[in-house]
Formats: sequence, C-alpha cells, structure tokens
Amino acid sequence: RTADRKPSAHFEHNIVVRKGKAEILSSFEEIEKVININ
Repeated sequence: RTADRKPSAHFEHNIVVRKGKAEILSSFEEIEKVININ
C-alpha cells in the first residue's frame, strides 16, 4: 500500500540485447489474465 493507504503495483520487464537487438524475456500475460477476470 502507498502512504495514502491505496493499493499499488510495480511491474518490470527482463530484456536481453544481442547483436544490437533487444528481446523481451518477460511478459505481462499473467497480469493481464487477472485484470480481465476482475
């Protein structure tokens, strides 16, 4: 919870850079499933 007692969340991506190209290793798929349920 935040200082004002409201819920909060923080999300990050894991990435790797190979041969000058970035590749996202993580996804928000699980988070999106939960959001769609609610």
